Amino acid sequence: MFEKIKNSLIILLVIAVAFIFYLNSKNNKKMGFITTAKVFDEFALKKELEVDLKKIQLTKQAFLDSIKLKVQTMALKSNDALDPEINEYKKLYLIKEKQFNDESEELFQQYNDKIWKQLNQYIEDFGKEYKFDYVFGSAGQGNIMYASSGENLTDEVIKYVNGKYTGKK
Repeated sequence: MFEKIKNSLIILLVIAVAFIFYLNSKNNKKMGFITTAKVFDEFALKKELEVDLKKIQLTKQAFLDSIKLKVQTMALKSNDALDPEINEYKKLYLIKEKQFNDESEELFQQYNDKIWKQLNQYIEDFGKEYKFDYVFGSAGQGNIMYASSGENLTDEVIKYVNGKYTGKK
């Protein structure tokens, strides 16, 4: 009788251990995190769009500088501080400056949206390709306040997203 109870307990123990391993394997998710600011800053598309934005801003600034120079030249030639033509160029300068600033802000936002849309897709592709259950973004603002450096995927993701963007992946 004692042998039968002992065998039954061993079988129950083996079943319990197997069940625990089964549950643990179901909950053992592959996870990692990235430093989102670093991935964003190192993304090739971001760097390209940043150069484009700078060119546009320099062109607009050159136009504003030409109006400013015209105003200064006209002011030197005129003895009348209230010269209507000078005032028209001053108004034009202010109008164009505001217009260019507004356009730059809008373009900057469009570029950021485009970058994040592409990054989100590439990071999703990365997670699927490398069979991650979760890839968390760490921004130092409460998302992830600590994680083991072994779980940091930032550099891998940077290589991956830039490879995808440039067609090397």
